[in-house]
Amino acid sequence: MLSRVILIEDEDLLRDALERAFKRRGYEVISVSGPTFCPAFMNSESACTAEQPCGDFILTDNNMPDMSGLDFIARQREKGCKGAVSNVAVMSACWDEEELLKAQELGCKIFQKPLDLKEVLAWLDANKQTLNPDRELIPLNPD
Repeated sequence: MLSRVILIEDEDLLRDALERAFKRRGYEVISVSGPTFCPAFMNSESACTAEQPCGDFILTDNNMPDMSGLDFIARQREKGCKGAVSNVAVMSACWDEEELLKAQELGCKIFQKPLDLKEVLAWLDANKQTLNPDRELIPLNPD
């Protein structure tokens, strides 16, 4: 089974470059410009109803128009998200102390922009080894 990366980045060029790099490395990639694809974003009232995870990894930008990446991850946790809750990374060009503390509390890996692609791929590859090979992912169509 392929490992699925959910990539959330509002900058088209960076999102496209990361998607290509991840696919060349053998990952399935769901690539979106913002968190609005996720039921946790869409419905602030109810919990996640998915019975299986939707992805193995989440790599999200922090500074996005609709919601910060850290707020998105926090909302997923509040809503009982079943996917990629232990393999989450947030990227940003600038971090303040409050954001770094929140990322640490949420258990997120931090990446500084401009990204070191080798570092991101090493994080994916290392955590891929910890995935249950019998896991099932739900089909996800973000469009």
